[in-house]
Amino acid sequence: MRGVLICQQPGTETDYHVHDYDEWWIILEGEIHWKMEGREELIITKKGDFVFAPALTFHHIFPAGDGPSIRLAITLPGKGHLHERPTGKVRVSFEDA
Repeated sequence: MRGVLICQQPGTETDYHVHDYDEWWIILEGEIHWKMEGREELIITKKGDFVFAPALTFHHIFPAGDGPSIRLAITLPGKGHLHERPTGKVRVSFEDA
């Protein structure tokens, strides 16, 4: 896992995507709206909020408000956005560590 700081201006949304691993974020500044697969309502987050997207859950991120938003993303290195649902989750083994 790795932590990545992401700063986005309002109106610079991400694409609608999925990962084959769990992903989560802590909102450090600003306001961010989220569309999560399986939820009808828009999720509205602000500084101090925590957001979790289980593996294989499509999500779309919309920075909002008057200024930039900053979030700490906890993710896997070397993995990007997938636009089709993969067939399974990533399996991580610590036996070789």
